[in-house]
Amino acid sequence: MPQHEYTAEYALDLLMKKLTERSPELARQIQDVVDHGKDAGEQERPPGGKKSRRYRKTVPYSYGEALNAALDALGAHFIQQPLIINSACEEMREAAVGNGSSSRGFGFLDHFREQSAEAKGQQKSIEIELVTETQVRPLAPAAQETYPLKETSEAQVEEQKQHLAKLRALFDFRE
Repeated sequence: MPQHEYTAEYALDLLMKKLTERSPELARQIQDVVDHGKDAGEQERPPGGKKSRRYRKTVPYSYGEALNAALDALGAHFIQQPLIINSACEEMREAAVGNGSSSRGFGFLDHFREQSAEAKGQQKSIEIELVTETQVRPLAPAAQETYPLKETSEAQVEEQKQHLAKLRALFDFRE
């Protein structure tokens, strides 16, 4: 029997309510994860002794499973993504930037051969293009066409890990 005085349904509702208050966009993403459900395999035996048929379908999560899926998605948002961004920033910091002064043969190959060592070890700006050049753009320009990636300190990532561990302990409904 769980040691809580509340149910997984109540905990999920409370989590989603708090997320919606603080960050409606994040709450929408977490709700999408919960609404996606899980794959389940089923077997159907038609009447008349014919060969049975196996198929997969998506079924909703139970409240406990939905709560775990929401916590996994929060972990991806607050822990895994910052670690990936930190890794990309570190890799880019050590990369050299080409000087582009080549005019021989295949310019793009020469560009990579003749790299400037000056940029090695320097922090570089990394941005994700939100609206690509090949997309049909609306008449009004997008508010933000790129999203800059910024490093997160290891102390902040560790703090997020501790917060998520506490949240998981609060929402542990195993018997």
